[in-house]
Amino acid sequence: MSLYQKMLVFYAVMAVISFLITWFLTHDKKRIRFLSAFLVGATWPISFPVALLFSLF
Repeated sequence: MSLYQKMLVFYAVMAVISFLITWFLTHDKKRIRFLSAFLVGATWPISFPVALLFSLF
């Protein structure tokens, strides 16, 4: 397995973890929860820490 494939697997695993955490942190309608969790999961290196900070307040 090349380094690129390892990075791709890591990104995918972290995207799923970010999706699940964001899904359980939101308290909106299911469509909005799915959309926000999907977008945070897809862009997790930047948006996941921001979502965690927003959930604190």
